[in-house]
Amino acid sequence: MAHPIDIPEILALILESAAPRPEYVEHCPPQHAILRERTRKLYRFALVSRSWNTVATPLLWEILPHHLPVLKLLPDDAWSMTPTSVVASFYDPEAANAFFNLPMLELFTLNRSLKQEDWRRIHRLSRYVKLMRYDGGLCAPSALSSMASSPPTDVLLPNLERLQVTTETASTNSFLTFLLSPSIWDLQLRVQCEDMPNLLAITAHCPRLTHLLVSLPLIHSLNIDAAQELGLKIIQIRSKHLTHLSLLIAGLDEAGMFVSVLGYSPSLTSLRLFLSFPVTRPPYEQLALTRAPQPLFVNLRTLHVNMMRPAFAQALIKSWGGPRPIESLSITLTRFDTVDDMASLIETIATHCSPSTLIHLHALAGVSPDWPPVPWPFSYLRPLSEHRRLETVRIGETKGATQFSDADYGELARWWPELVQLNVPNLTGWSCTLAALFHFADNCPRLQKLNLKLNALEIPYFGGKKFSGNSALREIDINDGRIILPLDVADCLSGAFPHLSKLRYRYEEEWDFLDDEDEAVTWKEESWKEVETYLAEFRDAREQRASG
Repeated sequence: MAHPIDIPEILALILESAAPRPEYVEHCPPQHAILRERTRKLYRFALVSRSWNTVATPLLWEILPHHLPVLKLLPDDAWSMTPTSVVASFYDPEAANAFFNLPMLELFTLNRSLKQEDWRRIHRLSRYVKLMRYDGGLCAPSALSSMASSPPTDVLLPNLERLQVTTETASTNSFLTFLLSPSIWDLQLRVQCEDMPNLLAITAHCPRLTHLLVSLPLIHSLNIDAAQELGLKIIQIRSKHLTHLSLLIAGLDEAGMFVSVLGYSPSLTSLRLFLSFPVTRPPYEQLALTRAPQPLFVNLRTLHVNMMRPAFAQALIKSWGGPRPIESLSITLTRFDTVDDMASLIETIATHCSPSTLIHLHALAGVSPDWPPVPWPFSYLRPLSEHRRLETVRIGETKGATQFSDADYGELARWWPELVQLNVPNLTGWSCTLAALFHFADNCPRLQKLNLKLNALEIPYFGGKKFSGNSALREIDINDGRIILPLDVADCLSGAFPHLSKLRYRYEEEWDFLDDEDEAVTWKEESWKEVETYLAEFRDAREQRASG
């Protein structure tokens, strides 16, 4: 009678539990520490017995930090490692040395031309690979050219699902297409040179592609024709399943034209843009969006953009043509020139994002050192009062000047009962009192993190009122931070917020704001640390009573 551990399916579950897959492997650099530990464990399991080796081998090969383990399956006489003085800047040799035996400062080189029988030797193990990085800098240019001139006739990695690519020269692009597989659904291209790979030719090999990342950090400039051509190539990708698109482009002269072309893709549900916008022609760059003959991004659910002018962001949102079931909207803005810019953008977001779907909202602008923050009243948030599903809200300016009263915070807490995190930066605006906090205890039981400009000089009196104690609040970031009685403040907070453990007084910002008041800032920092200590003591006492 077989023991459960002798059954391959059960043994596989045991090994997967002992060496779990990382939830996500970053594009650059890969999570070598996690992969190294997982690989070490699986390698030990593979040496236990023949049956364990049979189960562990597919797991051992399913995630590769680079492509050399696959190429090293070629006949021994066909390749060698050649010393060099260059190491890829985003490569971790120690991680590779841990199992894949890649000597430092060496490149993969071919000693002879390859035949089809050489490639067939790879298939025994390459069929297990599901996630892999391809870094052309790990191969000698001559090896890449030679492999491209005598490529495998069969798909080299038939079950590959996720491919992360770094290309440094035109020669590194030459062998890329032979690593592609019809089973790929996630493709990430980081182009570290001026030679852009043929995107249409690449994606033609991946009909199931749903996630595409294209990073062009070294492309110096894309003019109107080049931007339009790149946008058209992306929306013409043969895969009709492309839903998630992430783009990083360092030099984009025609952002409006480029983004408007992307808007005609019917399948995109998630768009992440990290674009370098030109410093000139700000009124011109959004004309292509405002003049679009039809609504853009018709199926969009998630939008994340970085360092965008408020006017451009507003034009992009308006290009949707009406309310959309947006779930996550994240816009990192340059800065607001006037208070009206902020009010207009918030209203545009409220009218074009459906209240029944919007969950995550991030719309934070930077502040120029030459311009003070824009003071803005609570009424600017009122257009968002119907968006009751909001869980994460970050809005305003990074060093804001909000004019919110305690009662305003109470109204806000009633608008958004599902809040998990609220960040409305306030460095130079009005301070609230401890009473504002208790509105969140009553109305937002899921709230875990909050920032406030807080004046804790007065301890509120609630009579015989008892709080439910169900608040999940764990962390508060504090500006202003005036306080006299740390013990009384801790006692006041402890009953309503039993899980509160971190009170981060933002003393760095206060030092910049309060000239010649270093002693006051230091006193407040020490006092809030004292409040933290009391809260921990109260929490321990409650736990002891509960266990006793």
